[in-house]
Formats: sequence, structure tokens, C-alpha cells
Amino acid sequence: MEQSLVKAQQTSAPVPVPAATTAIDTVVANPSGTVTVTRSAIPQRAKVDGAWKDLDPTLHINADGSLSPAVSAGGTVTAHITNLDAPDPITAQPAQALLTATHSWPLNGTYDNQNAMLPAYDVIGGLHGTPSAGASWNNGDLFDPDLYLDGTNGVVSTASAALATDNDFSVSAWVKPLSTGGTVLSQDGTKAPGFKLWTEASDSSWRFGMSTSDTAAPTFDTADAGAGSARIGSWNLLVATYRKSTGAMTLHVNGVKAAIATHTTTWNATGSFRIGDHRNNTAHAGNFTGQVAHVDTHAHVLDPTQDASPAGYYQAITQTRILDTRNGTGAPTAPLNGGSTLALQVTGQANIPAEATAVAINLAVANPTTSSFLVTYPDGTTRPTNTSAMQYPAGQTTSSMVIVPLGTNGKIAIYEHGTGKTDLLADVAGYFTTGTNGQKYHAINPTRLLDTRRDGTPVAANGLKKVAQGNTVIALDPSLVLNITVTQGTANGYITAYPDGTTRPTASTLNYNANETVPNLAITPTGNGTVDLYNSSTGTTHLVIDCLGYFAAT
Repeated sequence: MEQSLVKAQQTSAPVPVPAATTAIDTVVANPSGTVTVTRSAIPQRAKVDGAWKDLDPTLHINADGSLSPAVSAGGTVTAHITNLDAPDPITAQPAQALLTATHSWPLNGTYDNQNAMLPAYDVIGGLHGTPSAGASWNNGDLFDPDLYLDGTNGVVSTASAALATDNDFSVSAWVKPLSTGGTVLSQDGTKAPGFKLWTEASDSSWRFGMSTSDTAAPTFDTADAGAGSARIGSWNLLVATYRKSTGAMTLHVNGVKAAIATHTTTWNATGSFRIGDHRNNTAHAGNFTGQVAHVDTHAHVLDPTQDASPAGYYQAITQTRILDTRNGTGAPTAPLNGGSTLALQVTGQANIPAEATAVAINLAVANPTTSSFLVTYPDGTTRPTNTSAMQYPAGQTTSSMVIVPLGTNGKIAIYEHGTGKTDLLADVAGYFTTGTNGQKYHAINPTRLLDTRRDGTPVAANGLKKVAQGNTVIALDPSLVLNITVTQGTANGYITAYPDGTTRPTASTLNYNANETVPNLAITPTGNGTVDLYNSSTGTTHLVIDCLGYFAAT
């Protein structure tokens, strides 16, 4: 122990004390003359041939056929498949890398016996940070101690880079800003930072930027979390990520995905990783005022949020008509009689694959002879008796968006409950699959995107209205879940919603009669974050659009 303490003071770096190591304890001698004991609730290591080795749960088949854990320092785990009928009942699968931080600075340092500030130790990668004047260890807050930076010249910097800015990476930190306008994290190039994470003084927002060149005045691709997102005097958990394959940048604030951007002009900043400022040509600038704790870097993309998980992933497609009993599309040319069921083939239509599990489809009735309702369900299963997909009055064209699971034959069943008959139309908007590819659903607080009554200008006859996704939808080219309402229409007609920049499909999203207020749900892909709404009518109508959520790949 004494030798370790002497070495720690001589090197100004922590020194392990192997003689004090146990199955649950590690002991480190500090340059300050103190020791740090880290104790786990369960064993973390075992002695193998007289030396301590970390426990590794990888199964190893012994010579006698028994199993025991293997010990490995490779940072991998190996799964095994058991088949008792096979000659070799246990087979190893390819090893998988463990995703861990590459560097971690707890920023819980102390001072030596001359009251000099000791380094910010990297407890994983050994890339220790050197504090400057204006930096100090702060006590008595949520993280005790934490790093305080004075906003003038306080900074912690490393001797080399902590991450590659032209590859996948994530950075995270707990931050308590005491004023806005300073850079929390960055990594140096020659003249510019490869990335920086900062508070914007003009609107108290958190921002994550990546520069497109190592020049004195570079352009930054920036994810902006929005005005007021940087809460002065409060702790904020920030996670910024970059994915090289797509160029996707994300900024999460307190567990919420707050901003996205795209960065495709990449370069690798190989200089110092810095806490508290950023590179600005030949000097540094943007000093941060506040407290910082638990800074980590990763060589992969983190997802700190747990998005709502549907039973499958949504696949948006161009809205396509797959049923029209008026002209024989998808079924015979004849209305559906009351008490009858139509089995509609979905897979194989509009490029919907056989593995689809459910479909998002807009149903419409035309020329119904009596008031009635429709029931939808997976073909080949028992029809539910206490639900309806759409109710409609006699003589009126009515539409409704529904999501229906598919039968094993790839069909949905549509049952007409009444005593009359009606024509049926169906426009498919998308489908769901199992697996991990596709769009995940993200719930948001309902947001009004459009109300033409506010300026008194309705959508013209055969006119077009463009609607942007709004700032509550944090995704590139999402599929929006919209509640679309028409009101004060001067003639009968229908609305078609489709992605901006694409050809308008032969389909309807909502059908309406003159002087009626009619709503309908729609799941609509966007083009550059915008939806086009076409009013197919000889008259004008007002539109009210509310966004209820969205589907997106991230």
C-alpha cells in the first residue's frame, strides 16, 4: 500500500493496489495520499492461476463435457445454442462486441497536499484531462464533487483526441449552465472544432454542431433544440450522436430527442478533446460558465430514449387504391350487400410483401342505400361482434382510416352490417412488419399545423395547400399521423394528402359533402417535411390539420 501511495504522488496519477484486490473490491492509491475503494454488490473477478481476472460468462466446454465460464479480456460475449439431439449438443455462435464507453471522465476530482487541482481522470481509456486556471472542483451540489468552469479561461483538455469525428460517435454529459453562450464539449482540429456542443446565448438553446471543414470560418451543420431548452441553473443531461452511414445527427436533452440535423461533409478532428471551450482559428473561444459532471464518449451511436414500441415497424408507401367495387378494382364490379363479407387481398398489392402483418388503409363507402357500419378484421378469423371500423348515413360518401391485422393469407375481411348495399373503396397508405427495419411510432402532444379559418382564406376549388411538419416532429421525412378536418365546404368533394414533391395519387384521404364538418385520420408520408393537401371539388373548403404523432426511422 505504501509503495502505491508513493508512486501515486510521484506520478500524479492513481495507482492500483493489487494486494488489496478481492472478488468484490478494487483499491486505488491517489496522489493526494488517500485511497479509493470501489466495492460491488456481487463478485466481479476471480483468481485464475494466482492472478485476478474479470468474470466472463462465456460458456466453455471442459474435457469431461462439463461447462464452466471462460475468462476473456476481449470485451466480447459469446452465445451458445443447445441442441440435445445433435452429436455436439452445444455450439458457440460468433462473438459479439460489448458496447461500452471509450472514455469516461466522472469529473469528481480533488486536490493534492499543496492544494493544486489534480487531473480529470479518464477511468476507462486513460486519457486524463488537464485543468487550466479558472477550473475547480465544486462541492455540495447534485454531483459532489463536480467540475466548475468560470467562463473566462476555465477548461479541461486532453493530450489527444477522444473520438473520430468522421465516424460513428456519441458524447454525453451532465451540465448545469450558469449563463448561456458557452461551449461545453468540443474536439480540436487545426483551425476549427470537428464538433461542438454549446448553449446559444441568443435564445438559451442547446445546440450540437459539426463543421464541414477545418478552416478558420467553417460552416456548421447544427441540431438546434429550440429556444429555452438550456435551463439556466438546472442540471441537464445531454447526449449528442452522429451516424456516419446516414449523416444523422441527434441531440437529446433530458432523455428527449430534441433536435436532428444531417452532416455528410466529414473530416476527422484529431486534436484535443475539450471541456469548456472550442477551437477558433489559432486560439480557443466560447468559454462555458457552469458545472459539468460525468462526461463520456462512445465509438457508436447511443439511443438514450425508449421510443414507443409497436407490434411491428411501419413501412410508408405511396397511397394506392386497391379496392373499388364501382369498376372492379380488387373485387367484382358490384356493391357489397348488407350481411355480406368481402375478403380483400392486401399482400401482393402496391408492393406490399407477404411478411406484412397489418395494413393502414383508408376505407370509403359510396352510394350506400341505408345507414349502416363496416367491421374490419383479419380474414380467416372470427368476426368481432362489438366493434365497427366506420359508421355512415344513407346516400353519403364517407371515409375512415383504419389499421387492420392481416390474415395468414394476406387478406383483410370487410363486413357490411346493414340491410342495404354500398360500394366500397380502399386506399392503402402503408403496412407493418416485424423485425427492426422501418419506422417507429413517436407520440407527441397534439399540435395544430393548419387552420385556414384564421386568415379567412379557404382552399380553392381544385386547389393545393402545403403543410409543414412543425417543430414538434423531430425527424427527417417522417410519416405524420394527422387528424384532417374539412368545414364550410361549398360543394361536395374529397381531400387527397400526399408527400410534397411527388405525383398526386389517384386516391382519397377524406370525402365530404357541402356545408358539413367532417374529420378523418390519415397517416401520410412527407416530402422534405411537407404534406400536400389537394381539394378535389368544384367549391372551396376550410381545412384544419392536427398532428397527433409520427412514424420515423429514428
